[in-house]
Amino acid sequence: MRVKEQDNMPNASGTLIIIIIIIIAQNIVKEIKQYQEKWLQHVQRMDTNRLPKQTLQCKPKRGRNIGRPRKRWRNQLHLKDQGTGNRPNPSGT
Repeated sequence: MRVKEQDNMPNASGTLIIIIIIIIAQNIVKEIKQYQEKWLQHVQRMDTNRLPKQTLQCKPKRGRNIGRPRKRWRNQLHLKDQGTGNRPNPSGT
């Protein structure tokens, strides 16, 4: 059985599909982050007696669970702004 020259060529259409999937995934992540930032700004404008704002400002007084700390929505917002000093203020003040 002879190996054709076409068999040795990389699959260009497969590579293109992978690149498109990566670009789409990056766009989705960007949209989710924008949505989260808009929601945070919306909650910060709320009156202090509103439940979403109270929930965001809440600092539980009980001890921590054993193991790795849970991821919180508030902490995920701060990851991209780390080191720039432009962090959103979750307390609304």
